[in-house]
Amino acid sequence: MLNGQSDCVRLEAFGTFDSQRYALAGTLVLEKGRESDWQGDKRDMLRLRVREVAEAKGVSMNKLSQRSEISYNIIRAIFHNPYHVIRTDTLDRLAKVLDVPVTELIEDVSEEQRKRELGQSG
Repeated sequence: MLNGQSDCVRLEAFGTFDSQRYALAGTLVLEKGRESDWQGDKRDMLRLRVREVAEAKGVSMNKLSQRSEISYNIIRAIFHNPYHVIRTDTLDRLAKVLDVPVTELIEDVSEEQRKRELGQSG
C-alpha cells in the first residue's frame, strides 16, 4: 500500500507520464484502475510496445540489454509478453536507450484485445 492507496499505478494521461512521479510505487502494473473500477471484461489494459519500437530501430534484444544494463532475461520476457509487469525505472531506461518518450512504449488496449493476443478465449 502507498498512502492508503492500492499499489497499482493509475495512468490517466499518457502524454504527461513521468516515471519519477511514480518512483515510490516501484512497479508499473499493466492494469489500469482498481478492482472496484472494473466492469466485467471492459477494463482497459496497458500493453508494452518495446519489441515493436526496438525492431523498428534495428535494436536487438541483446543490444537493448547491454545498452540499458537490464538483464537479457527481463528483455526477453518483455519482448515475448507485451503485458509483462515492468518497473517504472526499467521502462524509463528502455525509453532512453531507444531514444523515445516513455509514452511511445505503452499503449492502451481492451481486455478483449489482450485475450486475443495471448490466445485466450473470451
